[in-house]
Amino acid sequence: ALKVCAVGDATAQAARDAGVAEVVSAHGDVGALGKLIASAGLAEGEVVLHPGGRDLAGDLPGAAGPGVSIRQVALYETL
Repeated sequence: ALKVCAVGDATAQAARDAGVAEVVSAHGDVGALGKLIASAGLAEGEVVLHPGGRDLAGDLPGAAGPGVSIRQVALYETL
């Protein structure tokens, strides 16, 4: 099953509206998001998809820690 860990409440709500049943929000805090991901119970070898802007705010891989593999994908650029 798909689990979404969202950095903010609006993104978490958008995931719920799209039909995702398991959603948690870090309430706008990248450090808290990293902790949520690190405690999500990922299986060995699982990769977290991190869609976002070209210029990211914060260091999600650093916040999640060395045991979590995160693939960052730029979906938009803020002008």
